[in-house]
Amino acid sequence: MTKTYNLITSPALLLFILVSCKKDDVRLGETVLYETDFSKNDEKWGVGYSAGDTYYGYENGVYVLKGSATMAITSRVSEDFAPSSGSMYVEVSVKPTYFSDNRYGHGGLIWNFRKDGTDLSFYALVISQSGEWKITRYNSKSSDPWEEIVDWSAGANINISGYNTLKVLLKDGKVYFHVNDQEVYSMAATGIATINRAGLYANRFSIVEVNHFKIASLQ
Repeated sequence: MTKTYNLITSPALLLFILVSCKKDDVRLGETVLYETDFSKNDEKWGVGYSAGDTYYGYENGVYVLKGSATMAITSRVSEDFAPSSGSMYVEVSVKPTYFSDNRYGHGGLIWNFRKDGTDLSFYALVISQSGEWKITRYNSKSSDPWEEIVDWSAGANINISGYNTLKVLLKDGKVYFHVNDQEVYSMAATGIATINRAGLYANRFSIVEVNHFKIASLQ
């Protein structure tokens, strides 16, 4: 099991907006709070190199995060979305690869991002280039910053050479985790009673390409 200890975060800010989309893209009973396919730079995400030679930006119609040999990287939507119903979901489509040792080739979705000075915490649903998924929590104040909620697990028909859909759904006091439309885990929302402040993550030695990101409120 691989752990990382250094993170770089994007300072990009996102105004609270309602993004228009095609009618057949909207599911019954939901309100899209933000959605992008990253085909163009909407100026809502960080762009450029950061400390430790990490990188995030737009390349060939997708958004790309690149960890370095020493640091992982996150890029987040910093608006605190607050749906009136309390139910919402975050969904992304990601393809992780590695540029060195395949033990490190993973990344995915983060949420409940909190940063106070040098203190940093978030939850993550990630997949690996070798075809596994896990749910974890990072807390910089802990002596062991990474807490494995569900350790690396096989299944969910992960496409090791293409894009995979990750979804975290908050509804009726529970959080449901989906990989490629398959529910892989659920848990009480205690301690993670919100899935706002969402974003993206790439581990050390990892490249993560993203071609879809969506936050929606549910009736």
